[in-house]
Amino acid sequence: MSTPKKRVFRIIDETHTGKPSFWRQLVIILLFPGVFFGPGILVDSNAMQWAGFVVFMILIALCAAAWFQDFLTPAEARRAIDKIEKGAK
Repeated sequence: MSTPKKRVFRIIDETHTGKPSFWRQLVIILLFPGVFFGPGILVDSNAMQWAGFVVFMILIALCAAAWFQDFLTPAEARRAIDKIEKGAK
């Protein structure tokens, strides 16, 4: 018998979207390559550049995961909880 999949929601108030703006995230992502690759380029180290690349890719994956999370207002959360409770009975 399989166990039901756990769903995790973050509840926010109506005045806060819970997500940073797309443009703010884009600027930060574009600044990070300089921080990660810059030292490797300055000292002419391929290993440092590859390490910067790996960390940069991990950062992009984390940003994408955070961007697509479910954020609910209290009213939406109540409806979702009610729906889950009705399905469990």
